[in-house]
Amino acid sequence: MTQCFVIEETKQAPRYLRRYHSSAVKCNGSSGYHDAMVLLDTVDVVLDGKGNRRTPMDGEPPHEAWAGWPSHCDCGYEFQPDDEWQLFADRMYRRADTGELTTIRDAEPGAMWRVYWFESDPYRCGADGQSWCVRCPGGGDWMIDGRASNCCGAPGVTAQAPPHKCWTRSGTAPRFTVSPSIQTFNWHGWLRDGQLVVA
Repeated sequence: MTQCFVIEETKQAPRYLRRYHSSAVKCNGSSGYHDAMVLLDTVDVVLDGKGNRRTPMDGEPPHEAWAGWPSHCDCGYEFQPDDEWQLFADRMYRRADTGELTTIRDAEPGAMWRVYWFESDPYRCGADGQSWCVRCPGGGDWMIDGRASNCCGAPGVTAQAPPHKCWTRSGTAPRFTVSPSIQTFNWHGWLRDGQLVVA
């Protein structure tokens, strides 16, 4: 059993210098390609002229001459000049129960967060107009209010059809109860009264 908890977006974003190589040269790490990041700093997120959240440096070209870029992948691969250079930003979240800071990338199983950027799409919202995601045991993410991977091609489910709900969500975060169960790439279980339970 895994107890769920809400993480809420903050106005801060850590920024990283990232190098990666994702072509034919394979890596034995978890991602399958060569990848490394070094923390640059943490900055305040701002709103652009359209009211969208923006991390300073979004869309700016990377500067290869800056000091601090990672030189090697953890597997030992040495990055080459033609490999990718990226200024990478992540959003900082705060646990509502403990105040602990994390990112979605580093969130533990049981972390649950609003996916507000999907809430303009009725196919990705619950009856309350909200869209939620939860980190399952084993690391898979479950878009509770999204479509199941085996549903989109189901007969009668088309873009013109009324919004189809693969799962029914009730309760208040983090104490959601959702039906039916979820099957991720390495875990099968239920979300019942805010607890992820093995099926």
